[in-house]
Amino acid sequence: MWWLAFPAAALVFLAVILIRSGRERKFLSESVYEVPVQGLPDALSGTTFLFLSDLHDELFGEDNRRLTERLQERKADAVLVGGDMMTVKKRSHTDFHALETVLQSCLGKYPVYYALGNHETRMRDHPELYPGWYERFLSLLSAYEVTLLDNSSACFTKNGERIRISGFTLEREYYKKGHTEPLSVRKAEQVLGPKKEMPEVVLVHSPMYGKTFSAWGADLVLSGHFHGGTIRLPLLGGVMTPQFQFFSPLTKGARRYGKTTEIISGGLGTHSVRIRFMNPPDIVSVRLVREKTE
Repeated sequence: MWWLAFPAAALVFLAVILIRSGRERKFLSESVYEVPVQGLPDALSGTTFLFLSDLHDELFGEDNRRLTERLQERKADAVLVGGDMMTVKKRSHTDFHALETVLQSCLGKYPVYYALGNHETRMRDHPELYPGWYERFLSLLSAYEVTLLDNSSACFTKNGERIRISGFTLEREYYKKGHTEPLSVRKAEQVLGPKKEMPEVVLVHSPMYGKTFSAWGADLVLSGHFHGGTIRLPLLGGVMTPQFQFFSPLTKGARRYGKTTEIISGGLGTHSVRIRFMNPPDIVSVRLVREKTE
């Protein structure tokens, strides 16, 4: 019967996705952006950041060699981490090996600034479920001289000029499935303080709040969390986010809000849904340039 062809076609399509996904998950791509910043000092023009997010324990070759070699080859000024570099679930042991290979490859080459995602905050907030995990994570960051930005800021200095890099930590309510919790400009200012007289970069794991940080005064907002939409389709973009939003325009890429640029990484790994289709793992390179005025 003709209608019997539909289940068969669906199975074939699923098989194609799974086979391609298995290969694609190990293929590293790079997204390169040039970001105009109003009033950027000449000394900071050309400053380049590598942005990594959502590794989720993924290894690219033995000891993560393909990823770490890619980082070593790049010419950048710093590495910024957007969170969820490990997967935190109820299990009997921690596994920070993939993260450690990344931090080890950066030591002595790049300063690293690390903001928290929902998986890091999960092990921080539930020590009864993950005993000792967060302490081990902090020890790892300390050992590799990483600057942790947990609702805090640090200044990156180049040629005598400074850029403030802030990490805004979203609490559990901001990750509810099927729901978007509003985030006010007032709360952003309560946590990070007022905008400073220097370029402002904000790391915030979810991409839902670019407009909030634009209103606060950020020049650049870096996010991840949506894994590129898991499956990407031509013209339609990413299919689904972890919060069950379908075809959201915020799954990957760059958006502009006034003078603010928000860049959303497609992420490097997977966890619960182990699929990436037309959505290769994403290293993000961001180059700052002075915005031209009329």
